[in-house]
Amino acid sequence: MDASIISIITTTVLAVAAVFVFLVERARYLREIEPDIELKWPENIQVSQMSQSLKEFWAIYINVEVKNSPKNQVEELDYQVELGIFPQRGKASYINVQFPDFLRTHPASILAGRSVVVPVYIGWNLAPGLYEHLQAEIGPLNVTNAGFKASITFSYFSRRELILWLLVPWRFGRVKYERTISGWWGFEFNKDVAPYYFSKSWQFPNESLEPT
Repeated sequence: MDASIISIITTTVLAVAAVFVFLVERARYLREIEPDIELKWPENIQVSQMSQSLKEFWAIYINVEVKNSPKNQVEELDYQVELGIFPQRGKASYINVQFPDFLRTHPASILAGRSVVVPVYIGWNLAPGLYEHLQAEIGPLNVTNAGFKASITFSYFSRRELILWLLVPWRFGRVKYERTISGWWGFEFNKDVAPYYFSKSWQFPNESLEPT
């Protein structure tokens, strides 16, 4: 075999090996610096304001506990919400809306090993089209007959590091992550405790009706 061909093959093999080593080290390094969060759904949904009908103004808070588990700092923590409302639990009628980006009212960064409670505010006046959907529904839309589902997606970044400028320069030296938590609930009326409504867990009664 010609020496030049052997040289080309050897160079190619060494180049492939070098790229493989680089990819392995890159993956290992990204795992080492990755911040990871644990999300905990609250035991109760906090009612800020609510009337007997969903057609009247209402507002709630879902206080999600966000824990930064590993040794790396979480930065620029934000969230987005998708809300589903079943005007009558057990029936297929379903309203689904997405809320736009919220004004941040929680800490943007979480130090390693720390936790914060993020108050996720949901009101009928915040999601485009939600008010119109509710007003278009036939019937009074009694709060205690309705079911709710929320999916909250938290996004955050790793800290900027010099080596990340080399590994992922298109991300400006950091990596973005996302985690999602979901919950189902309904409300019961209690005349002795203002604001008179408290949440209860609700398992979807028929999986064939569950929205996708």
